[in-house]
Amino acid sequence: MPHVLSHQLGGGHDHSFTLQAIMEQQKAIGQLTESVNNLNKSITELAGKIEKDDEKLSGVTHKIYAAGVVLAIVLVCGGFIVNKAWDMMAVQIISNVK
Repeated sequence: MPHVLSHQLGGGHDHSFTLQAIMEQQKAIGQLTESVNNLNKSITELAGKIEKDDEKLSGVTHKIYAAGVVLAIVLVCGGFIVNKAWDMMAVQIISNVK
């Protein structure tokens, strides 16, 4: 009987396929790791930008609030002045009518 190798009979294992699969998985894991690191870097940069925008927005909201307060004060003073002017004009009209 001729000498037959075990891998020729199907009983042996060819490790080259397993080795190739492991190497492909290592390559894929390396790419995934790099992608995750890039995402972390992007998230960190985005968080910094959001904080800066939040600070700017906070400043704008304070300015709008201050402008609203000033506008309310001006309207109250203007209303008071218009009311007094109307009263004085009413007195003049009434005195001219008599």
